Amino acid sequence: MAVASVGATTVRLYALVVSKEPETVEQLIESLRQLATLTDVCTDVSSAIRLLNRRKFEVVVVDLDMGRDVRDVVKWLRLSPSNSSTVAFAIAGNKDQIGEAYDSGSNFVLQRPLGIDSINRAFSAAYGLIIRGRRRYFRCPVLMPVLMRAEGAPKPTHCQGVNISESGMCILTPLDLTPGLQLNARFTLPGETTEFSTECKIFWCNQGRAGLRFMELSSDQQSRLQEWLGLRFEEILPESVTDKFRGPPS
Repeated sequence: MAVASVGATTVRLYALVVSKEPETVEQLIESLRQLATLTDVCTDVSSAIRLLNRRKFEVVVVDLDMGRDVRDVVKWLRLSPSNSSTVAFAIAGNKDQIGEAYDSGSNFVLQRPLGIDSINRAFSAAYGLIIRGRRRYFRCPVLMPVLMRAEGAPKPTHCQGVNISESGMCILTPLDLTPGLQLNARFTLPGETTEFSTECKIFWCNQGRAGLRFMELSSDQQSRLQEWLGLRFEEILPESVTDKFRGPPS
């Protein structure tokens, strides 16, 4: 079964900073830029929550000097279906705020007075966690044959996979499918030799495309898929980022 991977653009990471202090915002943006992260800035809580409802972020930073209401941003974050695992930082100026930060669900605390070096150290220490979170949602573009057999179908149908993630894949199919339909999908990841055979469910379909959700990946299949996706993900990270994970030259 012939397979091919598809070139992808450099992955983009997104951050949200909630602060009214220009110098703090400038320092955070500069540090995040060095980690290939694009940053949105909100100066009020309501705007931040609206943005969290619309976008997926890898990092959220809230400035506790904005008042008690700003803690609602992190609380809302943890309730958001798309941002519940986002890495959250809080900027604290005293011991009471540090306790408030962790109570509201922040993963890390940046303590005032801030400096670019201390911010860089904090983000670098958390970057492995940030990358792992982003990789869970990574959809890798591919071109690979998929042999699909729907429930009750007399024979399998040849389809084409166009992207794949840890939880499912998108296919091009000649069949008229409906959401909720269960089927078996067989495919081989690009560059691999072992065939996957797994039960799936149609999650969505539209004009010859369908999204499949994996239902019964074995632990071995999950491990092999995660490892393969991890390697593809590293290939599209900027070199300035991957350098941070390499050890010093021997």
